Formats: sequence, structure tokens, C-alpha cells
Amino acid sequence: MLERLGKYEILETIAAGGQGTVYRARDSGSGDVVALKVMHPGHTGEVQYLEALRQEANLASRLNHPNIVKVFDFQVEGGTAYVAMEYVPGVLRGEMQPGLPSLPEGRWNWPSRCAGPWPTPTSTVWSTGTSSPRTSS
Repeated sequence: MLERLGKYEILETIAAGGQGTVYRARDSGSGDVVALKVMHPGHTGEVQYLEALRQEANLASRLNHPNIVKVFDFQVEGGTAYVAMEYVPGVLRGEMQPGLPSLPEGRWNWPSRCAGPWPTPTSTVWSTGTSSPRTSS
């Protein structure tokens, strides 16, 4: 496992997937704990991929919404690309229950931010924000 990447001290592996591995890490400058998504090395040789990732991270860093994690940093060092973002405990470990918002209070307050009923696996969400049962044809 990585021990350090740039200014980030790797604390533990959270998850791994098709694009890369996500670590819980500490910013050595601020001491803040972040989620650090490190891209697989096979992707970092593709110039178009890196540019798209850089643009995505740049755009995402400008977003400010309670239901979106904050993006703090994007770097490519020694052929390794990574994105530092807000760490939300439990999200990638499956500790959250499907369909139930359980992020920290004030970070994801669904009842006050959503109108209409929750969609279910057997409903279709319409542009009005309401849901309607699917019908078989």
C-alpha cells in the first residue's frame, strides 16, 4: 500500500474499482482528512483521459451543494494521477443503508431539500419530481 502521495499521508484503503483506488488520507499541511482517489497507472498515460479528469476536477471544485462532496485538489505526480476530495465516513464501505440518507447532520439533509416521495425500484421519476408506478405493456 502507498504510504504517501504528494502532501497526503495515506491512512487506509477504503475501496478499489475500475478507475482506481480510494484511500483515507491526511493533508500534511492542514491536517484535514480527505478521500484520495488514485487512478490506475494504465489511465495516466492517456493524455485525453488526464485532460478530461483535470477539467472534471476543476469544474467539480467549483460546486457547492450539501449533496456533493467537495473536490480540493487534482495532481499528477510521477505518472500517478489523483483527486483529493471531502471524506464522508461510511459512504464507500457500504455502511450506509440503501435509500436512507445517513450522512452527517447538515451535510445531507434530504427531508428539507427534496419534494415528493422517494422513488422505488418499481417507479419512474418524472420531471415534476413526483413518482408514478410503472405499467407493463
